[in-house]
Amino acid sequence: MAELLLELLFAGAWEFLGHTFRKLPPLKSFVAGFGWMVVAVACGAISVKIFPEPFFSARDFHGISLILAPLITGAVMKLLGDRRQEKGKPATLLATFWGGSAFAFVFSLTRFLLLRSK
Repeated sequence: MAELLLELLFAGAWEFLGHTFRKLPPLKSFVAGFGWMVVAVACGAISVKIFPEPFFSARDFHGISLILAPLITGAVMKLLGDRRQEKGKPATLLATFWGGSAFAFVFSLTRFLLLRSK
């Protein structure tokens, strides 16, 4: 749950910054997606410094957040994107199931690899 809240907090802050500087030309989807993955790696690494223990402690299945986080985050981000579209605003790349899922997966994978190497 803490992982989802952290991801939503970072995503919301990043979206706010993106809309603040809207005068810049929009990036292509691939470049934007790559940029989000870089941000996800950075957020995952920062979160390991803040929370040095795994969020889920499943004895039989290490890395369960690699499955749960993308599914839950993708569903939440899709709902947020749908709400934006209902208000007449465009859904951002991150506010889609695949965008939210990819961000959460890279975030979780970064945490998993860094915590495993300790």
